[in-house]
This record gives sequence, C-alpha cells and structure tokens, in this order.
Amino acid sequence: MLTPMPTSLVHGELLFEDNFDDNRNGWPDWDPNKFWIADGYYHISLGERESRSIFSTIEFPDLRNFVYEVAFQEIEGYGSYAYCLNFRANLPGEHYWQRFYSFEIVSIEQVYNLERVDWTKGDGNHWPASLVWRGYAPLIDKHVETHRLAVVAQETQFDLFVDGQLIDSVVDEEDLFPRGTIGLGVNHAHVAVDYVRVWTLPE
Repeated sequence: MLTPMPTSLVHGELLFEDNFDDNRNGWPDWDPNKFWIADGYYHISLGERESRSIFSTIEFPDLRNFVYEVAFQEIEGYGSYAYCLNFRANLPGEHYWQRFYSFEIVSIEQVYNLERVDWTKGDGNHWPASLVWRGYAPLIDKHVETHRLAVVAQETQFDLFVDGQLIDSVVDEEDLFPRGTIGLGVNHAHVAVDYVRVWTLPE
C-alpha cells in the first residue's frame, strides 16, 4: 500500500476515501473478468482495444474546488496504454456520465494530457475529447509500476501532480465544466487502484 500525497499539498477537508477493503462505494463489478476487488485493490482489466470511464455510485455533483488523488499500479498494458482521473463530471447518461475533464498519463511515453470529454458530441465508438493541454514529463518514470496521480482544481486552474510532484498548472478559461463528480479512466490496460481520496477546498 502507498502513502497518500503529503498533507502539505492538502489544505481542505477529507470528503471521500476508498481503500478498497470492499465495494461499499459501488464501483463497477458487473463483469468479474474485467472488474474486481482483491487484497485492497480495485482491478480494472481491459483488452488492447478497450477503454472505460468508471464512476462509483457515490456521487459529488457539486465539486468545484478540490484535491483528487488516486494511486494506480500498472499490471499489464497494450501499446500506448493510459489511465486517468476523471473529474467535474456532469450530465448523467443512461450508463455513464456524459461530460468531464480527464487528466491522463501515458507512462511508457512519459506524456500527460488534460482533456475535455463530451460524449454528447461522440458517436459511441470514439473518444470525443478536445485537448486542453499536453505535456512531456520525464519524472513520469516508465520503469515504475505504481504512480500517484492528483489534480488540485481551483476555479479555472488545474494543478497536475504525479507522485507528489507538480508537473504542470493549466488554466481552462472557458470553464465549460464548472462542477461535477469524480471517476477513473483506463485505456487498454490492466491496472490495480490502491486508493481514491478527495479533499474539498474553500470556494
């Protein structure tokens, strides 16, 4: 198990914590070959052409200013596999949230993306994302199997962290997704999620 992000980066109130001792928070588990909890980890195992956006049944539709941190352990990946934090998700759909921001890392390439995802503009087969920012971060060690991703969202600014270190600060002046809940994302990989934590920040 990993140590959470240093508390010096957190100046808010702990709102939500999941260490995956069980599935009390209702993470998807409809296919036990793709989603399961074991030994304090939530496993998401997808094939080389599969991607998923994943949300628990615990929802925080009004989150605006917050710290959101998740620890991912890479088990297996195909090609330029990726995993991400989804946040400020709004407009619920029949099976998943329709609009959200996504902070994604592709560790094998040492790159990261901040995207706006809007499934109302997609055709159901392609990732309908518009890129807010892309960067290269050599501190994303492609030889390390576990990474802690965190985003500090304050109004229109997003501070992006990997393993407790700030890699970028991005401003989205359009502020298209001002509030919403949190989730996870995985693209053609098997990852084990160690923990999920959310702290609220003053508005």
